[in-house]
Formats: sequence, structure tokens, C-alpha cells
Amino acid sequence: MSVEPESPPRGQPLLPLDRTLLEGLFGADTDSIELMIGLFVDSLEPWRERLRTESERPALRALVHEIKGAASTVGAQPLAQSAAEFEIRLVGWIKEDADTPSAAQSDRHAPEEQAYRLTLLGQIDELLVWAARS
Repeated sequence: MSVEPESPPRGQPLLPLDRTLLEGLFGADTDSIELMIGLFVDSLEPWRERLRTESERPALRALVHEIKGAASTVGAQPLAQSAAEFEIRLVGWIKEDADTPSAAQSDRHAPEEQAYRLTLLGQIDELLVWAARS
């Protein structure tokens, strides 16, 4: 059974970063907050490219884990949640692949994996648009 990843309804904007998380870490240090946001935004394009091209599930899981952590830190909660859901699925698929190594086993989850990738790519694209307007 395939489960579609949750994503924001069409037409509703992805919420920008929740600065209260960063303010909890850095208090009134706006320079540090802006630095963290800048580092996050600078990571979006490379993540986007790697999500499109990474073919090995262990490396993809590491990438999704990185995205989840960074998104959680800066308050990009929809992206963090989607990455967390994808990471859980990837861990299961990696275990399945190790238990029963065959091309058919790996390919069985390809449509669901692609749906998760597209969800993350869409959310990253929306954050890039938001960052360009900010």
C-alpha cells in the first residue's frame, strides 16, 4: 500500500521560517539569526540538486536527515515534517533492501520515493521564492 506524503494544499503558501525558534536559540542577537537563515537559504539549491540526482538510498537518507535538522532549527516546519516522514520511510526501505536484496524489491518503492522527493522539491522551491522576495 502506498501512502502519499502530506503537503500543503495547492494555493496555500508555505509558511516562511518561524523565527521564534531562532530567537529561542539566539535571543535578540539578530546578526546570528540572519546568519542562520542565510546559511539555510544558501543550502536550498544544493539540496534541491542532490534530491534530484541522488540514487543511493543510504546517501539519500543522510541528505533528508540533513534537511530535516536544518529545517527544524530555522523553523521551516512543513519542510522539516516532510523530511522526517521521508526519512522514516527511507530507513524502512533500506532495511528491506538489506534483508532481501533484489532490484525488484528496491523498485517496488520507487513511486512512493518519487512522491516524497517531489514534495520536498516543491517545498524547497517555495522557500526559494520566499527567500527571493525577502
